[in-house]
Amino acid sequence: TLFSVEMNNLTGALPESLFNLSALQTMSFLSNQLTGHLPKDVGRCCLPNLQQLYLGANNFDGPFPPSFLNATSLQTLTAEDNEFSGPIPLEIGSLTQLWRHSLWGNMFTNTLGS
Repeated sequence: TLFSVEMNNLTGALPESLFNLSALQTMSFLSNQLTGHLPKDVGRCCLPNLQQLYLGANNFDGPFPPSFLNATSLQTLTAEDNEFSGPIPLEIGSLTQLWRHSLWGNMFTNTLGS
């Protein structure tokens, strides 16, 4: 199941209710003017079938919620060109199905290992 609102000039924050659609396999919010923090408590409980999440080219800010990375079926995660800050959640390394991710163009602050 697909939910896509790409390139629609949408503004404002994403309502948490969107993340209760448990049958969704793909969610795409690419290239809008969406703002605010992503909901903190989503992932395995709410999006067990999510395989593709496209958040790029918006104005999302704040930390990237680690709970999104509980969506263990996730194969694609694009969150580039936003204003996410803080560390990239280490939980991203536990997504064994993830083969494509793009996080460039944010304000992440991780320290790379030596």
